Amino acid sequence: MQEKFVGAVNVVDETDAEVEHHQRALTEAGYSIRQIRWGSNFIDDLQASQVDLVFNVSSLVEAAILEELEIPYVGSDTFTIAISSDKSLSKRLWQQAGLPTSPFCVAGSEKDCEVFRDVPPFEYPLFIKPVAGRGSAGINDASIIHSYDQLVSGVVERLETIGQPVLIEKFLRGREITLGVLGNEDARALPPLEIVYSEEHNTLTFKRKELDNSTFLCPAPLTAEETCMMQQLALQAYHVLGFKDFGGSRGGKEQQRSAG
Repeated sequence: MQEKFVGAVNVVDETDAEVEHHQRALTEAGYSIRQIRWGSNFIDDLQASQVDLVFNVSSLVEAAILEELEIPYVGSDTFTIAISSDKSLSKRLWQQAGLPTSPFCVAGSEKDCEVFRDVPPFEYPLFIKPVAGRGSAGINDASIIHSYDQLVSGVVERLETIGQPVLIEKFLRGREITLGVLGNEDARALPPLEIVYSEEHNTLTFKRKELDNSTFLCPAPLTAEETCMMQQLALQAYHVLGFKDFGGSRGGKEQQRSAG
């Protein structure tokens, strides 16, 4: 997705390094590992591998194939992957469950922005990003919107380059906290991690993630009460979407930017 937004030459693909990291950890834990790469022979290679368990990377297509072939895999099923891949659908489900998440709407065309021209449904500044995707793809410094003209320009740019609807949220200032979650019915939230921006930055863009020079505080400097509250919110967000095995939730303290 990010390649569509800024061009392939401007994106460094770290997939192989990530796969190597997981492979090394599993090998050190005593497991026999085989990499199966996506391609035209994926199904044949998968069936020939005779593996006991697949570590899926949360791809909907891969999960669907694994389910059809009845091959066990870690992570959530196709239903949850489909739901969580759509940020607007996830937020609607969180709203219905009474979880805090920033006000939002979805723009599939320039005309959909017009509601923000005269009497916007919620106040500026706004925050825009593709309705699907992960890893901050489609997010840059211009994602923070202060005027109607900026909104139209940003939405049109993402519609034309990425080719999917744009999520428009109210931008909320505050600290950014992320929590990992492990487990199923008895899931537990890991200690909160805070992403600390430098003074001139207001959000974590795809480019800054690539630079990997942000400051991370784990556990985040929170009171015991604040930590418990955020862990409970993370667990609720996790269960509402039906995640399995592992997941993550991102939010903020004081002025929450998002429940997940």
